[in-house]
Amino acid sequence: MNERISLSIIDFQENYGDRGAIDTAASLGINKVDFELYSNSADKEGNIYSLGKDAVREYYSDVFEYAKGKGVKIVQTHGRLIGYGITPERDEVFVKDAELDCIATEALGAKYSVFHTPAHNHVGDLPAERMLEIGVSLFSIVLPFAKEHGIKIAAETHGTASKYNKMEFFGI
Repeated sequence: MNERISLSIIDFQENYGDRGAIDTAASLGINKVDFELYSNSADKEGNIYSLGKDAVREYYSDVFEYAKGKGVKIVQTHGRLIGYGITPERDEVFVKDAELDCIATEALGAKYSVFHTPAHNHVGDLPAERMLEIGVSLFSIVLPFAKEHGIKIAAETHGTASKYNKMEFFGI
C-alpha cells in the first residue's frame, strides 16, 4: 500500500527556503505538503511577488518540477492570512498578492489555497453586519482569481473569535 504522509512545511520554508523545505520533507518521508505563500508580497522589494505575474509563474513552476523530482506533491498552499478590511491601502496590496497567490498555487500544481477570513483581532470588534460585509467583499475579489487559475479557495479562521464571542467570517 502506498500511503501518503502530509505536513505543513511552513517552518521548513522559513528556515531552509522553498527547495530546502522540500528536501527536508522528502528526507522525512513526507510526500504531500501544504506550501506557504503568505510571506510573499508585491510590496516587498526583491520578493518574487514584486517581480510580477510571469516571474511568479516561472519560479513556482520550477519549484513544482523540483518537488515532483523529489516525490513531493504540493496539495495546497497557504495564501493570504491578514490584511483585508483594515485600510484601503492594505486592501490594494492584499488584492495584488491574492491574485499572485492563485497564480503560484496553479503553478505549484495544487488544487487549493487557504485564505484566512477577516479576523476581529485585526479589524476590531465590529458589528456582525460589517464583518460579513468585509468577508463577502474579500471572497468576491479572490474567487474570480481562483476560478481563472483552476483552483479552489479554502476559508480558514484565525481562532481568535472566542475572545469576541463571535464567528470571524460571519461576525455573529
